[in-house]
Amino acid sequence: MVGVARMRIAVPVIALALLLTGLGNVSSAEMSGKVLHVWDHSLDSSYYVYRQVNSGEYPLSVQWDAYAFNYSQGTQYVAIMALVDSNGLAWGFFWKNGTVAIFSGTSDPSGSTPVYTTSDGSSSHTYKIEVVYNKKKQISELKYYIDGQLVYSSKSTPKSVSYIGAGRIFTGGKQFDLVIDNVVYTYALGDLNNSDTVREDFEDGEDNFFTWELVDTNDDKSGAEIVDSTQVPEFPFLKPLFDCLSSIIG
Repeated sequence: MVGVARMRIAVPVIALALLLTGLGNVSSAEMSGKVLHVWDHSLDSSYYVYRQVNSGEYPLSVQWDAYAFNYSQGTQYVAIMALVDSNGLAWGFFWKNGTVAIFSGTSDPSGSTPVYTTSDGSSSHTYKIEVVYNKKKQISELKYYIDGQLVYSSKSTPKSVSYIGAGRIFTGGKQFDLVIDNVVYTYALGDLNNSDTVREDFEDGEDNFFTWELVDTNDDKSGAEIVDSTQVPEFPFLKPLFDCLSSIIG
């Protein structure tokens, strides 16, 4: 039929236009080889990964490549990268339905106002938080970077960092997939001038940086794993569109 034929011709054109539009969201952050995949496909259980900050340890900067996708249900934000203090307050990058937001000292992102937002959250980016100290070894400033660009800085800081986390670090239902790669963590021990750097790219199939932890009910619908980057969609924000187009043309 003529209508079907025209539709089949139009689909590649539409898809190309959508792809070109979506490419504006793709950053220079490159994920290759093995990556860490954290997921929650249930509103009754969830998963998060974290790095405990030991006594006498001063975080100087933390950086990794990440993106989240498949947010189908829920109200709470997903932590892409967060510094959390002993009271459970968090400073960092959070994601919800394609929007990346920075929250400063939040105990519940779903009920807080972000200090910075960007709609460009549906593809891989390099996130970094730099921690600045004063002469008394107190945290005096936090600097937030996306793809090497300073996007926000603040004097609102935690007194100290208890852990660095990603995934579901706050209560509240959500469904999501989160992918992390190329972790670089620089810290000082005792003396701020005595720094060390830890790197994790997951290429050996092991995670020697994060601790993985289940939250709430174990219904086998949430977890974490090391997977090959080829198993992760490069343009997750286009998948619903291509699924729709595929259903149209059969």
